[in-house]
Amino acid sequence: MNVNEFENLIKENKERLYKIAYSYVGNSYDAMDIVQEAVYKAYVKKSNLKQPEYFMTWITRILINCAIDFLKKSKKITNFDENFNEADKNKVTPEEIIDLYSALKDLDERSKAIVVLRYFEDMTLKDISNILDLPLSTTKTILYRTLSELKIKLEEND
Repeated sequence: MNVNEFENLIKENKERLYKIAYSYVGNSYDAMDIVQEAVYKAYVKKSNLKQPEYFMTWITRILINCAIDFLKKSKKITNFDENFNEADKNKVTPEEIIDLYSALKDLDERSKAIVVLRYFEDMTLKDISNILDLPLSTTKTILYRTLSELKIKLEEND
């Protein structure tokens, strides 16, 4: 992959990468830092990508690892309310948003990644399993178990 191809792929996917990073940290500045770190790491290792058609899977994995590393280092409390646009705010109450993100924050990193990629990024389970390097059946099991746990937690908060 040459530099121009890499730049074009980054430009095409920059918003998607930002949204994924933002869903982890809930802060635009930190999300931009995470994207920048992931793009740098991907650029340095671009020769490792043997099949360019898997670019998005490859860089998403790098991005998630950068976000997890950032969270481990900073242990910041995030403001998740910024994740929702005005249309979403009309559908749910602020308390429901807080409850949802509080429940998400308590998940282990793998479960959180699956939920975020599936419902915030609208990725298929197959794509998620490729990004996280998990069998499809494991990804499904984790997703359904996590959704059940979230449902119980959210019902307890009502």
